[in-house]
Formats: sequence, structure tokens, C-alpha cells
Amino acid sequence: MAALISLVFLVKSLSDQWQGQIVDIRTERVTVSESDSDGSTDQRTEDQEFAYIREPSGKTRKMRAMKGWQVGDRLEKRRGEGDIRIFSR
Repeated sequence: MAALISLVFLVKSLSDQWQGQIVDIRTERVTVSESDSDGSTDQRTEDQEFAYIREPSGKTRKMRAMKGWQVGDRLEKRRGEGDIRIFSR
């Protein structure tokens, strides 16, 4: 079952295509769940950085910011590639 779920995410990631410009980077507090080997689940909060990316269509995409991303950078995700290309201002 886990392999099937991983395969679905991989196919979706590789078939996705978009481009846009980072308009804001914010640090937000999120709740993270962790499972122990004994089956219990612990929840904790942590701060994560999110980038808000404006696409040419006007749609805003929110995703976790990668190291080195800055407001104003142009990003492009091409179909069939796993990486996001960065074009600085």
C-alpha cells in the first residue's frame, strides 16, 4: 500500500508543470505528526518557511520554501523533471 501511494505522488510530481515568481516568503507554525515504532503518534509544532508564488494566470501557489529562494526569484517546474529551476531577479 505504501509503495502504491509513493508511486502516485511520484507520477503527479513528474507530470506537474508550472512557472511563477515568488511574491512573499513567510514563516508559519505548523503541526507535525510523528509515529513511533510502538504505534503511538506524537504531535508537535515547528516553524517552517513557505513561499507564495504568483503564476502568470494570477493564481497564487503556496509551497515550502527551499534554501536560497528569495522574493523576486522566478521559478519553473517542467513536466518530466523533479527539480524546480530558479531564475534570480
